[in-house]
Amino acid sequence: MVDQVMVTLWLDADGVPCEGNPYVAGSFNGWSATEIYMNYDEYYDQWSADISLDPGSYEYKFVCYEWADQETVPAECNDGNGDEYSNRLVVVEEGEEWVEVDVTPWSGCPLPDFCDVFDCVNKLHAIVLVDTSQYDFASMEVRMTGPWWSWDPNGGPVATWQEFWDPEDAEDLGTGGFFHVQFDDIPTEEMQYLWVINGETELSQLLANDGLSTECVAYTDYYSYATRAWHPDDCAPDFYYDYDPNEDGCVFADFYGGCWEDDDETPDYATYLGEFDGHEFYAIDMQLDWYTASDSASDWGGHLATLTSPEENEFLRQMLDYEGIEGYYYIGLYDQNMDGTGWGWVTGEPLVYTNWAVGEPNGPGYENVGMFYPNGEWNDTDDMDSMPFIVEFDAWPPEGPTITSYTYQVQTLDSYNNGDYATTVLPNVDVNDGLHTIATFDTVGIEGPYAGVYVLFFDSNFNGQLDSTDFNVLEW
Repeated sequence: MVDQVMVTLWLDADGVPCEGNPYVAGSFNGWSATEIYMNYDEYYDQWSADISLDPGSYEYKFVCYEWADQETVPAECNDGNGDEYSNRLVVVEEGEEWVEVDVTPWSGCPLPDFCDVFDCVNKLHAIVLVDTSQYDFASMEVRMTGPWWSWDPNGGPVATWQEFWDPEDAEDLGTGGFFHVQFDDIPTEEMQYLWVINGETELSQLLANDGLSTECVAYTDYYSYATRAWHPDDCAPDFYYDYDPNEDGCVFADFYGGCWEDDDETPDYATYLGEFDGHEFYAIDMQLDWYTASDSASDWGGHLATLTSPEENEFLRQMLDYEGIEGYYYIGLYDQNMDGTGWGWVTGEPLVYTNWAVGEPNGPGYENVGMFYPNGEWNDTDDMDSMPFIVEFDAWPPEGPTITSYTYQVQTLDSYNNGDYATTVLPNVDVNDGLHTIATFDTVGIEGPYAGVYVLFFDSNFNGQLDSTDFNVLEW
């Protein structure tokens, strides 16, 4: 018996004429307009319906209850069979786990993604977003330069203008489109480059950018030179789970004179794992107990990861493996009753799907939180264990702590505890004593949270100078 496949259909809520929920009618349900109603997703402002189907081809369309109204599917995206009806078509292949059809407007076609229009697997695409209001658009010329073109500002390939297919992209990014360069042969070596407009490179704008980051400028001294770079490894392989050429193919995009990371830079302790079903996942390389990890995730605007389906669980396992991340990670699973009977998710989502390892959970009352094994299985563990954790966001996480200046005090523990009666006072130290430090952050007019770098070196050769033989006491 062939397994059925879950198919998810999406409909943009804008322009739907139904008084209530729209319905899906198709060859899979006898064209009934009362059987499969769609659910509204407030976050995305879209309607969706999940249908389990055998492998095969199916015609369908979106309708109102009892055929009170129906959409007219344009010829460019209908079933294409040439009959008098204009229906949509979904093809379910045997062996597929899940088919998610692109969101479409009522009586319209799905908006294309970049890699639906361009070949992102066999060709390299360079994109730059420009504030065109600063130039005479009719006469402006955008191109690339770099060592391959002897840094000649007029020697590199010329970019062509492409308007956004989705008006929301134009609204979100503040420009009507982008400039695009296509490389028919994907380079096999690193390509260093800068963007050029009307014969002038973006160098001065990059160096003037307070948020200049090596995440987007590979080589810079921050005052005299800055060079972008693309490397063949930036094209992700197309064999890992949930490969999407729009996210993983040979495409890179820049802001002219700036960086994508200026406003949303991922902290060094976080590894972006990708997006699943509209949610973004990060592996956080910080050793915390479960409650502190959960509080940190909440402070960042997210929560410890909730894995509510086999597909989501496998996505996380695959992406951790792809990033080369090993070890155990906290997830948002906990026993609120602390007796083995109250397992659930931190978000309140029902615990319908589970993937416990054999024999788990096995510690009611003292192992009350869940962790994720590298093989994708779950285990219950002590909430006071220190380990890294997975955070899930509906959107990008906020920026990391603000690095700020601070003042500090250092004294012996004897001085800290006994004041004027201390017998061991700096610069004298005693092997049986210790040091006590206080750092006071400069927070006036600065938005937190705050961070600073503090090191304390032991002068191992007693020469009064910092040299290679000294060591950081805080890492000892």
